[in-house]
Amino acid sequence: MISKNSLKEQSNGFLVDDKCLFGAEVFVIESQQRVVECVSVLKVPIPFKRDWKIENFSKLKDVWTSEEFTAGDHKWKIDLYPDGNTKEKGRSVSIFLYCVDSNSFAANEKVRADYCIQIKNSLHSTDNSAKRVKTTHSGTSPPAASHSNKYSSWFTLSATTWGWPAFISIADMRDPCKGFIVDDCCFLQIEISVRAVVRNAPSNSN
Repeated sequence: MISKNSLKEQSNGFLVDDKCLFGAEVFVIESQQRVVECVSVLKVPIPFKRDWKIENFSKLKDVWTSEEFTAGDHKWKIDLYPDGNTKEKGRSVSIFLYCVDSNSFAANEKVRADYCIQIKNSLHSTDNSAKRVKTTHSGTSPPAASHSNKYSSWFTLSATTWGWPAFISIADMRDPCKGFIVDDCCFLQIEISVRAVVRNAPSNSN
């Protein structure tokens, strides 16, 4: 602050030819908010396992979606695209695992899961969920083994879905000698283990 008399005093040099020059400096102070994360590493001796029998496979539309299931205190579901999606459309069967709960995650909240998705061979499976519905097949090659893929992913608010755009080629999936589709049915299985959970912990502001 400056007094009016000091401003008008010519010897002070604030007024020259009845003009004065003003300047301002602006300082921006960023507020820093500390985020404390709570990481839980889980021991899962036996993974969660779930099977589905997908009937009328040839009549499926754009996507088949499983019912929700719970594993590691989180809800999940599977999306299967029989004719593929995005750039694999018309070439591969696409399969994705979707964490339903992740839509309501906080910004830094996330879940890591190890999972294996399998399309079973119905021609020679000994699993009760995929009993053999045919005992013969055409061709000279034996039926292919069940087809599976494994992955480990972090599911977050911005990454709710992980999987395989090219899980298996449509040609292999529909080949009657492979045994993946028998009597227009296929058997899908997932094994999943939730390995770690990261949540925001309340910080002490004092």
